[in-house]
This record gives sequence, C-alpha cells and structure tokens, in this order.
Amino acid sequence: MELEHRYIDRHGPGWQAVRDGVADEAGWPLYLARYAALLVEGG
Repeated sequence: MELEHRYIDRHGPGWQAVRDGVADEAGWPLYLARYAALLVEGG
C-alpha cells in the first residue's frame, strides 16, 4: 500500500504544522501500523 498526502498546502496558513503532525510518530505512521496490525490479525 502506498499513501500519498498531496496538496497539504490547501489547508491554508499554518499548513506546515499539519504536514508535521501527520508525519509525526502519532500521525500517519501510527495509523498505518494499526491498520497493518488489523490486516495481520484478520489474515
């Protein structure tokens, strides 16, 4: 699976904070790891 978060600058002023938040360990890496764990459990 490949995740591409595009056009994040459309969030307006402060978009860099949004980018940093989704890249943080509590952002996409966390949610993708949880998703992968569900797939492993269900498979």
